[in-house]
Amino acid sequence: MSYIYRPEWTQEEEILLYEIREAGVDYAHIASVIERSKVACSKKYRNTDWEQCDFYDKKTGRVKKERIEKLQGKIDKCIELYRSDKNMQVTFDGDSVKIKQNNPKWWTESQEIILYCAAKGGFHMSDVSALIGRSADACYRKLSGTLWGKKDFIDYKTKVVRPDKYGIYEEVVEQLKEKRTERENGVRQYPCEYQQGWSREDEILLYSMKNEGISYRIIASELNRSIPSCSTKYQQTIWEEKDFFDLDNLNVKAEERVMFKDRVHKLREKRLREEVVKAEIVADKIAMYTPALPIVPLSVYKKNFKSKTKNTPEEVGLILSDAHIGQEILKEETGGLSEYNLDIFKERVDRLKTATAEIVELHSCLYDLPILNIFCLGDMVAGMNDAGAWNQNYINLPIYEQFVEGTDAIAGMINYWLGLFKEIKFFGVYGNHGRMGRRGTEKEYVNWDFLMYQFLMARFKDNPRVHFTVPKTWWIFEKIQNHKFLIVHGDNMRGETWPARALNIYESKMMGILKDVPDYTIAGHYHSTAELSTNHGRVFLNGSFVGGDIYSLKDLQRSSKPEQKIFGIHGKRGVTWAYNLDLSYEKNKKDKKDSR
Repeated sequence: MSYIYRPEWTQEEEILLYEIREAGVDYAHIASVIERSKVACSKKYRNTDWEQCDFYDKKTGRVKKERIEKLQGKIDKCIELYRSDKNMQVTFDGDSVKIKQNNPKWWTESQEIILYCAAKGGFHMSDVSALIGRSADACYRKLSGTLWGKKDFIDYKTKVVRPDKYGIYEEVVEQLKEKRTERENGVRQYPCEYQQGWSREDEILLYSMKNEGISYRIIASELNRSIPSCSTKYQQTIWEEKDFFDLDNLNVKAEERVMFKDRVHKLREKRLREEVVKAEIVADKIAMYTPALPIVPLSVYKKNFKSKTKNTPEEVGLILSDAHIGQEILKEETGGLSEYNLDIFKERVDRLKTATAEIVELHSCLYDLPILNIFCLGDMVAGMNDAGAWNQNYINLPIYEQFVEGTDAIAGMINYWLGLFKEIKFFGVYGNHGRMGRRGTEKEYVNWDFLMYQFLMARFKDNPRVHFTVPKTWWIFEKIQNHKFLIVHGDNMRGETWPARALNIYESKMMGILKDVPDYTIAGHYHSTAELSTNHGRVFLNGSFVGGDIYSLKDLQRSSKPEQKIFGIHGKRGVTWAYNLDLSYEKNKKDKKDSR
């Protein structure tokens, strides 16, 4: 079942979620009632402070009676159907109940009782799975992920099955013993195809398909097995010891590959078709729902005095990186050393806009500044909870809202600066926090930063004064004002305690790969500004919008200001001036009065 994305929960949905979950119903049934995903229901239930809801009765620990009267019929019907010994999926259409029978996804009460009692009785999980017709992985997940104390067939005090329900288990005890004997004697009659052992053909197909880059989801579908089963088999098998493995070529032997060549080729084409369809859907959605911003009239600053000599125009470089939108750090958690949230991020965006305007006004008195080069280095979002090693307890926004806030913020800055510059060039690379999955599970550019840049391109597609360079690579090598710039995020630098030194080593390695020498290398990631002169130019490290966070303050004993870097680029001299813009600085009345 697919669900329409709805970020806000209605009070009716919250009441249904709380009451049905308190009755012991699993998230799969709740999701079908509320028409949201299981993950969304689980996160909402675990992260909501129910005692603060106006419908919560602190005396009884349940929803107030007057607030639940209209929904009681739905709740009772759902619980009754869930507890019945049938496989069914329950949905509500108005006041009517729709039931879809024989869905193997749902566990029956009899299966749950057998699983619980067999585990208590010391039976092997493969014996239980052979009896009830489910995989051992499914049984393990069900056993560890179920709130057994909330099941109506469990006695809450003794933690055992009620006597009137225990007879279900007693009827199958002898069958379980037979399954155990079959396993111990090496004989097993599996009721399900996916529970059979791995044949030689299956092993060859598994290795061949994975070697072609085909995902476990497609492999599991082709082999009629579960995804964890395929993953575990591939990772734990010593392939070099298999008779079909070619040690010289580190692949399946050629004569064996020929037998399954067509099958693997069809799966590879299936994977490519899926990727193309996904890309086309995203592109269509971007084009359909992303409005183009109106063209902003040019209104550059006028010089306050006429220069006696005609100076050469320069271009402006501005580094944006490490906004970590969605991260939340409280003052109480750092002892007053640091604080960061969405509101603070928006305040610092406004300071960055005005600080850039003041710098441009100051330098435009000496020479023209027609072009702004924005180097966006990634980590604009704090990230998905399960995509990296960062602590999800300090992320308070879902990834979609992080993405929307970041897109609007950057678009607003570009739109504002179009009033200052004749032309804006945007260079974007992605960071590590924007990954859409754990490292290695997706391509590198499958990244929320990269998707954000695509949306920005759509926002300014009708404006000829804004140009984008957003490749799928993790680096950009660009010539600006006759000087070569290497642009990276910086998460791949290793082996040095001082980040600027690590960036210098990284630059030297990239020179060997690119067969070219950059004049300037720009990176972020480390949340601290720094510069270092090299034999052929300079390396620049950018700061962040966050400043010090829990990790840097506690584990590294380092604090830094929230800063972004701006500099001028001369056609002959290269970088002529540079400022670290302090985003935590707010002018007082005296500063505003004395400012130019």
